[in-house]
Amino acid sequence: MTQIDHRFINLIFVSQLAVQALLDLGGPIESGDNFAPIMRWFQDGEILSATDGLMGELQRKAKRGDWIKSINADTRYRAWFQINYNLAQLNRMIQSD
Repeated sequence: MTQIDHRFINLIFVSQLAVQALLDLGGPIESGDNFAPIMRWFQDGEILSATDGLMGELQRKAKRGDWIKSINADTRYRAWFQINYNLAQLNRMIQSD
């Protein structure tokens, strides 16, 4: 994240190997998969610079389908629990000497 010309910008750099792996997908990936955030960026983001046509091809693929599986209730609960646990531990550490 940075600013360019006084505007907030979130720059994402993606390797060609990751782009190719996502292009080769035959079906949706789990929401916790390492590629899930990259696929979300391609679904929602704007490509401003690319060295080849793979990025545009992946973005078209990402926008055509639902490539990330929905999060089930158990996964949602575990994430909520972990966040709250981390917050509780952080508060405890802040208050310690």
